[in-house]
Amino acid sequence: MSTIEHVGFDEEDKEGGKSKKALLKIIELLNNNGTAIITVPLGYNPEIDSIVMNNEINFTKKYFLKRVSILNLWKETTMHEALKHKYGLKYPAANSVAFLIYKKSEK
Repeated sequence: MSTIEHVGFDEEDKEGGKSKKALLKIIELLNNNGTAIITVPLGYNPEIDSIVMNNEINFTKKYFLKRVSILNLWKETTMHEALKHKYGLKYPAANSVAFLIYKKSEK
C-alpha cells in the first residue's frame, strides 16, 4: 500500500504523529508470522522521512530506490542517498521510494 505518506499530512488540520500511529497500527494488526510491505515516497512527508532516518520503527528490512531518469527508471540506493531526493524535484512525483518490510514474529 502506498497511502501512509498522506496520513496526517494531506489534511486541512495537519496533526503530527499520525503517520507513525498508522504504521504502528498496521504492525499491530499483523498475524503472527505476518509480513507488511509498505512503500512510501521520501522527500514528501517530513514525518515519514524522520521515521525512516531515525529508525523510529524497527522494520525487519528496508530497501531504497532512487529515480534515475525521466523514463521512470529506478536504481537501488542507500537510505542516506534516498533521503537527499525531494518529491517533485528533478523528476515529477516521487524521486526516491522506501520499501519498509515488517515481519511479525511468532509469540
